[in-house]
Amino acid sequence: MRELGRRASSGLRVRGVATSEQIRRVALGAGVELADAASVDRLEAAFDGADQVDARGNMVKGGGGALLREKVAIEMAGRAVIIADASKFAERLSIPVPVEVHPAAGPLVARRVAEMGATPQARLDARGYPAFTESGNTVLDCDFGEIADPAGLEASLAAIPGVMESGLFARRAGAIYRALEGGRFEAVAG
Repeated sequence: MRELGRRASSGLRVRGVATSEQIRRVALGAGVELADAASVDRLEAAFDGADQVDARGNMVKGGGGALLREKVAIEMAGRAVIIADASKFAERLSIPVPVEVHPAAGPLVARRVAEMGATPQARLDARGYPAFTESGNTVLDCDFGEIADPAGLEASLAAIPGVMESGLFARRAGAIYRALEGGRFEAVAG
């Protein structure tokens, strides 16, 4: 975002949509023009990180709690570009999957996720209270162990009433880059 700000100050015309308040603040501080997602039909590209990427390009995202907004931005984008450090790559997805849940559906979703074989854990804030997303929902971090079928699991989670979104992103990236030391990177897919 800061690099985009530098380029914008040199004449590059760029307008973005922030997926979180944190990114919004960084963008505004860098001088990047922002639009509200609801006022834009399509994005040329979405740039984001990932919490884990498997060998087939499936991802777990949402560790920061912006699952719904990140998925909307990626779906609006003509191309999604993911950049993650080397520690985020694995043969199969295996970290807990964040699930954004409407506050009224927490017990129902937790029960359904447990019936699917996962261990759901309510995400708490620093004070020990339920953590809320910027959309006003809660988050369950659901440990499924190794995930053999990310697309199938993503669809199953989406079918549970009260699930607003999951942190599974099955093969949505147009390009994936592994960040290396010294500011270098290498293309993994795309």
